Amino acid sequence: MSDDDPKQIRILTLDDHPLLRQGIAAIIADEADMTIERQEEIVRALTECKGRVGGDDGAAARLGINRTTLLSRMKKLSINARQFS
Repeated sequence: MSDDDPKQIRILTLDDHPLLRQGIAAIIADEADMTIERQEEIVRALTECKGRVGGDDGAAARLGINRTTLLSRMKKLSINARQFS
């Protein structure tokens, strides 16, 4: 097959495109920053609510999210509400 053959498939790698590699690195860094910010926000809310997750005066209400959503995020981030009570 020649390079001009339209049926030829070329597998692109990140090494072929340094700008793409930089873009992906920036996205990963942004996601890490968002995760840290989210974790800090949850910890701050739990601290202010003395570890209470649900209820009108709980961390979930303070964050404006459902209790189950907060519990899921806490599990993902390895945050234990008991350490704030």
